[in-house]
Amino acid sequence: MLRNIIAVISGIFGGVIAVGLINKLGHNLYGAADYVDTDDPQALIEFTRSLPLEAFLFVILASSVGAFMAGLITSRLSENNHYYLGLVSGFMIFIATLITALSIPGGPGWLLPASLVSTALMGIAGAKLGSR
Repeated sequence: MLRNIIAVISGIFGGVIAVGLINKLGHNLYGAADYVDTDDPQALIEFTRSLPLEAFLFVILASSVGAFMAGLITSRLSENNHYYLGLVSGFMIFIATLITALSIPGGPGWLLPASLVSTALMGIAGAKLGSR
């Protein structure tokens, strides 16, 4: 039981690290909102709308790789129920992706469904691969 709990926590932690690293790379390539007044919703919307397509693809890539890593790490480290515990970790990244995508002001309409579908599929793939 303790091993399974540690596996889930480790998987989520690994997934969050993957998301953070890929997002950092995306921010380095396409800029961050450092110069934007974050208290001004209109300024955030204008900044978001000025971003190229690739910046949004990094958001999807980050959450997808994060969910994959979470599912993979958890299912590899767990004592039993490898696949299902991997899904739990992947689902936690999925929830974080949902919250993040909903919080991006002025983001394109396709960002939320694309992020959620790719994150779900990659979480499932990570859990499946790790449980073999």
